[in-house]
Amino acid sequence: MKHCEALDDIRFTKFELIKSTKELAQTLINGDLTNAKEMRKNEELYIFEHF
Repeated sequence: MKHCEALDDIRFTKFELIKSTKELAQTLINGDLTNAKEMRKNEELYIFEHF
């Protein structure tokens, strides 16, 4: 993998994490704790699988 491709992957992953964190925060604000726990679990699996 070229250096610039690796940087693009990091930028994209950072963007995805920010987006999913915003979605998680909105879910918590809306009071849907069951769904929020599921979203967090999926996010942690995503991070583990990609790093």
